[in-house]
Amino acid sequence: MKTRIFGLALVASVAACTTPEPAAPVLRYSGVGCHTAPNLATALPLPAAKRAGESVRTPVDATTPCLSLSSAPSPYLVFAMPRDAHRLVEVGGAIEAARVFPPSVTILDGNGATLRTFAPTQYQNRGDRYSVQFIPQDGERYILVTVDQSLVGTSYEAVATGTTTSYIGTGYWTSGIDRTVSRSRSYHGAVVATVYDTSPASRAR
Repeated sequence: MKTRIFGLALVASVAACTTPEPAAPVLRYSGVGCHTAPNLATALPLPAAKRAGESVRTPVDATTPCLSLSSAPSPYLVFAMPRDAHRLVEVGGAIEAARVFPPSVTILDGNGATLRTFAPTQYQNRGDRYSVQFIPQDGERYILVTVDQSLVGTSYEAVATGTTTSYIGTGYWTSGIDRTVSRSRSYHGAVVATVYDTSPASRAR
């Protein structure tokens, strides 16, 4: 009996240490109860900026509101534009282990009308996200983030750099390893929004 109890405890211990599977990409989306226009009253606040930037990460999943677009329904998020001067904003889809959220960012005025969008060439790989950067302009009040549906299901490839250490003869040898990691662009994932303080006072600190 003691041996059996030990065996069960060992199995439970191993199971508890198992690394969970990374979230899988979602390649199909059927919006339910979609809005015909973004609900500006639910706009998410962005953090007060620092020189190095402050970020907010928001998941996009089955609970995220749906917006009816001319092409097809899409999950969406709305952020309130920073009102202080000398701000740089970066909005992008987080690069996760198995998926990347491909954002489509639109700038709105106080009534929800479109003021500007961004060309595909303005979205770039920046560290932990695929993002666009911009400086807020007069009259811009909200940031609408939807899915770039033309990219869903396509591969996002990035080069991951690491190191390996081997014992050779009388010493250790460390070398770099570059490998290409492929992820799928997905309807679900996470949006990361960062605000940077670019004011002269901030640069002086």
